[in-house]
Amino acid sequence: MAEFTNLQKFRAAVDTAGKYFIDPTYAVVPVDNVEIDKFYLSMLSLNYVLRGRILVSGEPGSGKTVSGNIIHALFGHIPVVTANDAQMNCSPDKTENDLVARMHFGKMAKDGIEQAIWQKSLVFPFIHIDELNRLTETRQDNLLNGINSGIWNRFNETIIKGQVPIFATINNPDNGTFDLIPPISDRFDLMIEAPTGIAVTDLYMANGLEREIGSIAHGQLEELEPGLQEIVGEFDKLLSDTNLSGKDKIARVNLIRAKTAAWFSGQHAHPAIASLPPATHQIKNRVYFLTEAEQKTIRAEIKKIPFNSYTLVYLEAVNQEINNSDLFGWKRVDDPQPREGVDENFATVQIKSGVSPRAIARTFDLARGIAWLAGSPQVYIQHMQLILPYVLAHRVRYQSDFIAMHRMDNRGQTLQEKPSVPIYLARRLLAGIDERWNNSAAKVVGEVIKYRDGVTNDLPDLSVEIKDEKGKKKDTYPHPLYRHMLELRRRQAKGR
Repeated sequence: MAEFTNLQKFRAAVDTAGKYFIDPTYAVVPVDNVEIDKFYLSMLSLNYVLRGRILVSGEPGSGKTVSGNIIHALFGHIPVVTANDAQMNCSPDKTENDLVARMHFGKMAKDGIEQAIWQKSLVFPFIHIDELNRLTETRQDNLLNGINSGIWNRFNETIIKGQVPIFATINNPDNGTFDLIPPISDRFDLMIEAPTGIAVTDLYMANGLEREIGSIAHGQLEELEPGLQEIVGEFDKLLSDTNLSGKDKIARVNLIRAKTAAWFSGQHAHPAIASLPPATHQIKNRVYFLTEAEQKTIRAEIKKIPFNSYTLVYLEAVNQEINNSDLFGWKRVDDPQPREGVDENFATVQIKSGVSPRAIARTFDLARGIAWLAGSPQVYIQHMQLILPYVLAHRVRYQSDFIAMHRMDNRGQTLQEKPSVPIYLARRLLAGIDERWNNSAAKVVGEVIKYRDGVTNDLPDLSVEIKDEKGKKKDTYPHPLYRHMLELRRRQAKGR
């Protein structure tokens, strides 16, 4: 029988994660007539494979931390109990010593040497930050450089992690949370909400599942199978050793991770899964995880997926509506809210802050990932439309009148379609952009591409018909994409 494709292997790993975490977000996101099963776990897994940075929001007890630990086990090759021990736990009083590294005072007193005792979270091939918004705004800044660059400095010692998956949870706003500072929000590629619509029947059926399967259970240590208990003990001994440098710990962690992967595959017949027909990965006492080589291959597959030309024009239309002001130019957070003129009719009037080039750049990778999950040969507009609300939700700050307009909306038809306020507001913002897109650029997108590529000098009509509250035509305004196309042509002319 033929070997599984990488997409089938990925789905098998997500199915395994679904044994340990109830994900009711099944079959809720149709893309190219393909429904992405376990959408929440699929997005966590995709983020890990792409080595991205994801914010997971939700109510306390919604399983944010548990789901992250399960993904770290399957993709990072460590027991879930070890992943739980390795997370960076945030609270208002946590300092950089608590979060990153503290001074080894014994070394300093004995040898006069500054050595860092690195926190456990920084010696694994991922970073798990729990309850990030329980850090004050000032102390969030302590993590900014490391999250951004992958380089962590402390007491004359440096850990260079590079681009690794970052998983951070945030609770919905309450008395114990703080706003995320914009620079740190912008470093996260997307925000997704942990599912809370779990039925009593689901919980009843899942009771005892961890002990029954026993392979990567996140229960008590004594409930684990003996082989895994031994591996957990090795990790614990290594992580508690204060005499090793950060680099030495990382090297030894990787050796034990390899042992964990071997245990997963050998104990649970990993090679035999290739002989199973598709859709039967989830059988009792089988675990499927993705190796480092498989994850690297999947990244390469995703990177190769081309963009449909119409999709790129659509993303530019979104970018220009959000970031292009007829009055003020490129969007700035301290610009006043336009009350009349061209801007009044476009997305820029509804928001306080635009989105950075960093957000647009990461949208490329995420849209490709969605297309890959859907088995599509190209990235189409619907893939972009699916991922954009999650890219914008934590970045965009809205004007108060836009929030008031939508605060009491019915947010969807089913429980799983009713997202949190930030995600819902992003969807409403994009719904208006999509309506104007369909009313203007979508009709002449082929001509826009010809003009952009220099095939023709005739810029097509990109006017948008604006209607009043009664649905009657109010006026016609040029789409912000029109101004962009003119500017693009001016730059091209200067370059000749």
